[in-house]
Amino acid sequence: MLPTLTAKEALAHPGVIDLDLVESQLTRRMYDRIIGFKLSGLLSRKIGAKSAGRVQSPALKMIVDNDKAVAEWVPENYWTISVQLKVEGKEVSASLVDEKGKAIEFKTEDEAKAVLAKIPNTLSVFSLKTSKKTIAPKDPLTTSTLQQEASRLYHLSTSKTMEAAQKLYEGINLGGESIGLITYMRTDSTRLSERFYHVHAVPFIKERFGEQFIGSMRSAKKNSLTQDAHEAIRPTGTHREPRLVEQYLTKEQYNV
Repeated sequence: MLPTLTAKEALAHPGVIDLDLVESQLTRRMYDRIIGFKLSGLLSRKIGAKSAGRVQSPALKMIVDNDKAVAEWVPENYWTISVQLKVEGKEVSASLVDEKGKAIEFKTEDEAKAVLAKIPNTLSVFSLKTSKKTIAPKDPLTTSTLQQEASRLYHLSTSKTMEAAQKLYEGINLGGESIGLITYMRTDSTRLSERFYHVHAVPFIKERFGEQFIGSMRSAKKNSLTQDAHEAIRPTGTHREPRLVEQYLTKEQYNV
């Protein structure tokens, strides 16, 4: 775990209070009292609902709206044309697109086959453009992106992912000592602790991969809905690599 300041150390090094976060907390408390206390009690008496929380109610509306859109959607059949080419011994997939790069859709199969029949077995390359591309690393994990990656890579359900993350956050017994391996797993922020970046991440990258792989710390992405109460999900320390603690973890915990 990252070292924390004692009360005396904190008082000796006061920081700046973010009043926006203060107002955010007051607003959340107000909604809890209006919605959580009053409306939840009413719904409990009338329909037996457990809660009308500020998260559950909007989420329910999104589910209902999505289900309505699915029910009203009218499917339409269409066909596209793709071919497999061999270029210098390598397989390359090519699709028929319009001048804007969008795939051309045909209303009938016969129409698509008629166009496909006009494509020769050998195609000529009229121009070739090469360029360098820089691929930036993905943003640090939030709750939603953690669930998405766990599903994509390991086919874990949302509940299994959060169950494993909860245990990793609360603490794993590593040889007689319970240690939290990740930060709080319920967050919508991509912000990383500057202390973690400078004290842990940079030295680890420099030692393991080389100084040329050290990048700059990116600013966290924010929008009007981002609460930013907790930083992104990250390891609590870089020296506890997954392979070193695998023996103490379940398969789901190790994958997460």
